[in-house]
Amino acid sequence: MKRPRVMVTIDEVRLHGFDPGARSAIGDALALELTRLFGEGPVSQSSREVARTDAGTLAAGRRTAPAKLGTGIAARVHAAVNEP
Repeated sequence: MKRPRVMVTIDEVRLHGFDPGARSAIGDALALELTRLFGEGPVSQSSREVARTDAGTLAAGRRTAPAKLGTGIAARVHAAVNEP
């Protein structure tokens, strides 16, 4: 069975207190982790047509590695979109 195509568009990620130079590393980790998460398991029926979702807040310290931050944001987005 062919897996459905998943397209995720993120208009805005707000980061407060983080180095602006880390944006690319955070974005790259976010995209990579979303690809992995949506590629590894089923996509819930309710998430097929989500116009907008709020993935909430991720608490992280100023010294959190950009890759870890991107991965954490991806997990929150995946969970919010894949809710039943």
